[in-house]
Amino acid sequence: MSEKTKTPSLEEMLSTEAEGGVKYASAIAGFLDGIGVPTKDDKPDIDALIKSLVEGAKPVLGSNLNPDAKDPQWLPAYDAIKNLFETYKNPVENGKLRKEVKDALANLYETTAQNYIVSRAQGRVQTSPVEPGKEFGKAIATSTSNKYLTALIDAAKTPAEVASRVSQAITDLYSKAKQWYALNGNLSGFQPAYATGKTHK
Repeated sequence: MSEKTKTPSLEEMLSTEAEGGVKYASAIAGFLDGIGVPTKDDKPDIDALIKSLVEGAKPVLGSNLNPDAKDPQWLPAYDAIKNLFETYKNPVENGKLRKEVKDALANLYETTAQNYIVSRAQGRVQTSPVEPGKEFGKAIATSTSNKYLTALIDAAKTPAEVASRVSQAITDLYSKAKQWYALNGNLSGFQPAYATGKTHK
């Protein structure tokens, strides 16, 4: 007997994406460590380097954030990476990316994915009926110790208001998932309230 495919809840979708995003953030540092700097006329070929940074990150994204890896909004755009390079006098040193450039790139990749996860979760709340959106929002606010938001979410009259008021809690949930992953190497048993070592409820 085949089961009908059940649409995941707002919580399940956010949880899946947050877990993927956190793993991806960890994996992207390894990708940047291994990136080679192409040369042209014995100088770093920045254009080719940016293209390899954009293209090379796709498999890293795909292995952590399936099934949405082909969506370009997960990755920093060519211009965003180019702009980052332009803020450094010499982004490449001894044939490799300088450490501070690599750190800035890792942050750019992570932030791009995180912002997209938050905006997708907000978008889902905006397209949900008000009451289920409120329940989702209040649950996230409570679990991330943003209890002051629950009254604001409860008072919201439209899905857009709910989405706007829950965005801080979604961002906090993601940040706490990153902290938990950094401490434990996985998200097994993840409880946002305890992600920073707090022991109170």
